[in-house]
Amino acid sequence: MVQFLKRQSGHSLRFFDFYVVSSLLAGLSLWSYLYLTIDNFVLDSFFLTSFLVGNLYFAQNGLGHGQLIRESKYYPGIFLFQFLCLSGAAFYHNSVGLLYINMIPCLAGIYFLELFNESRIEKRWGPLFIVGLSYYFFYEATGNRVLAKGQEIFPIVFMLWGGGLFYLGSEALTRKQKGLIKSLMKNWTRQKETESIMTGEENPKERFFFHDLINHTHGVNLFLGHRIHSKESLGIEDCENLLKEVKLIQSLIKDHFGYGHKNLLGTYENVHFEVAKEGLVNLVQTYLPDHLVQTHFTFIGKIGEKAAAEEKMSCMVHYPVFYRIFNNLIKNVSEQNSDEVELLFDYQEEGLFCTVKNKILHLKDQSNLAENLSKIILESYPKEFYEDGGVGLESIGALCESKGGHFHFALEGDFWVNKLFLPNPNLSVQEEAA
Repeated sequence: MVQFLKRQSGHSLRFFDFYVVSSLLAGLSLWSYLYLTIDNFVLDSFFLTSFLVGNLYFAQNGLGHGQLIRESKYYPGIFLFQFLCLSGAAFYHNSVGLLYINMIPCLAGIYFLELFNESRIEKRWGPLFIVGLSYYFFYEATGNRVLAKGQEIFPIVFMLWGGGLFYLGSEALTRKQKGLIKSLMKNWTRQKETESIMTGEENPKERFFFHDLINHTHGVNLFLGHRIHSKESLGIEDCENLLKEVKLIQSLIKDHFGYGHKNLLGTYENVHFEVAKEGLVNLVQTYLPDHLVQTHFTFIGKIGEKAAAEEKMSCMVHYPVFYRIFNNLIKNVSEQNSDEVELLFDYQEEGLFCTVKNKILHLKDQSNLAENLSKIILESYPKEFYEDGGVGLESIGALCESKGGHFHFALEGDFWVNKLFLPNPNLSVQEEAA
């Protein structure tokens, strides 16, 4: 066993190996302490001696072979053997403490047998350990037996074996980014975030991303639904466009969560405006078809028609944010059944200024719209004005602010006007470097 531990120095032991080692140490501690405190203990130590010898056998033959043991038919016998030995010792020595220690192999058996691999470990040791330890001390305290002679070893072994196993298992799996303590906190955080998404109060970032991702996939659904309805097959160009959509969705997910993955090569991040412009045109074609809406594009500044190619190449945007913003804007415009839309893009040295104006056809039926504009939009009523538009506009504002920009909207005559600014990401990088 010592040689095995030396070989494993600097490497993470499998969690099952920790259990085997801790079982041996627990058995050795119990046997040694009772040997020193009870007269003629050797003659009365059948169960604890069996427990110690059995754990020594498991350690000698099982360390480093946890996966093979777990796949064998003898695997449950390890926990059953420990349970029987500790149960026999508890009744023989009339010790409630040994019964509580016996909880550990019981829980370990359930814990390990429900797993097929360590990537699916459910981290629920902490609450069980704390509840068990608290109840043990409560029970012993009510009987004034906490410090009774010969009983001190049982709470100590319970704490060291149970708590040590919890801690050491956490340390081993943390090296694989699957630490028990970290995961317990992550599960709690994820639960709180899920509640926040449902309530829409504490964690708007998650709610915005969910909203924007659904909007994105809705556009793909519209495209495919149109092809199915018209019984048109997909050509090579269509497949290439769908591949771009998949790549873009991956980019949005990567940008939101910040994780890397081997299959995320070639995703979008900071791109030339001309690349973003192509995605913008596709959005307009999807939501604002020419036969229904008059769409006017205007490009000025460093992206204007007369701008030099070198100037255009310096115009960059963060594409995931850019796309999410305009997906929200254009989808909102389409839901208003506007027949006229104007999009102005002005790229200056500091970044991109955008103005999106759409004519609102039913303003005449809502005389109080201008007075209560913010309330109407942000609370998403009436539904015929901006169904779910409140979330979309909040998302746009949050996205702009996340990149150091700004966003506001207003009513100008018969037009609903959105204005936003996105800084040049190259300038942000230069400022950070400085």
